[in-house]
Amino acid sequence: MRITLFARQLAPYTISFLQALAARGHRLELIYEPAGGQAPFQAFDLSCCERAVADGDRSYRRAWLRRGPEALPDAAYIAGWTEPLERAAGRLLRRH
Repeated sequence: MRITLFARQLAPYTISFLQALAARGHRLELIYEPAGGQAPFQAFDLSCCERAVADGDRSYRRAWLRRGPEALPDAAYIAGWTEPLERAAGRLLRRH
């Protein structure tokens, strides 16, 4: 299954979740907020994801919304609804 995850700043439990999904054969795309030096831990190993994008300026999210239906994932995890682009992604996925 192709899964896209929209996340805020990453945490160790998020990485464990991603690794468990990848171990079950799911193809992962991660779109997340870069930590910007605020996080007290090392950078994470995101090799379990086919694509991992630190999208601080949200340009990747805007491009993601312009995808055709054939390029949309089978499922998505959206970790929060305060960001307008994430709400738009949820509406797009619900329609398709």
